[in-house]
Amino acid sequence: MKPPIINRFTPPTTVLITHETYPPAGECIYCRRPNLTLTEEHIIPAGIMGRLVLPEASCHDCREATHIHETRFQNLQIPGFKTRLRLSRRGNPKRSRVRIEKIHPNGTREILNPKANEVPTFLSMPRFDFPTLILGREWESPPEFVGTVLSPDSPVPAEEVAEGNFSTTIRINVTSFCLMLAKIAHSFAVAACPPEQLQKYDLLLPDLIRNGADKAPTHVVGGELKSTPPQGADLHEIAAGDATSEFGRFLSVRIRLFAPWHTPVYHVLAGKYRDPS
Repeated sequence: MKPPIINRFTPPTTVLITHETYPPAGECIYCRRPNLTLTEEHIIPAGIMGRLVLPEASCHDCREATHIHETRFQNLQIPGFKTRLRLSRRGNPKRSRVRIEKIHPNGTREILNPKANEVPTFLSMPRFDFPTLILGREWESPPEFVGTVLSPDSPVPAEEVAEGNFSTTIRINVTSFCLMLAKIAHSFAVAACPPEQLQKYDLLLPDLIRNGADKAPTHVVGGELKSTPPQGADLHEIAAGDATSEFGRFLSVRIRLFAPWHTPVYHVLAGKYRDPS
């Protein structure tokens, strides 16, 4: 099978330096119910330096539904990494503490709370194949996890860590992570794609975002198995494009969080082309 062909019609958008506010949506982009109090939507979570904002875009109920997955990602999957990059509200990593477990040679366990910059920090993210809707088949293998380690600025004193093994826990909920990617993709598609382009597609993600899923929505959330270099020095990368394969034509949003650390590239199918006939 030939790989999907993806043609961008939005330029790559940087979200490290640029703070861009799009025109107000004027309705909840998830449920589209009328007469609701609306809040602004950070397309990529504000807690990881998401600076693309869509005003008047989310009602209270939908905001709560999307916030769950953003919070889970930041607090369980990347807490130490976020602190080391000074993205945490806790502030300076030289003062912030992380939780690690020391296993002594005799088997006893001890909880230590060193400063965040004194211990290695892990970033681990799943790597997927393309969404199954565009592949026309299920994935041949489950997602693998790829990661990177930030070395400590000033290691814990040797006398404090001598003779022992250490562990820390990163909790990765793949389904929740995929739902966060779906929220990012949908809000970016609504904000950044020209209306005349967006109208050509039946949107695939709002019901999934609002109602959740029992398992990872691999039919619309996927990625690239190959590793590619970052497109620049920006913290995150995001762009939308027209993706086609022998199984259909789709609106695809390309997402790469923490791109300088060679993290996986994700492709989320935000819409399916509406045949004009």
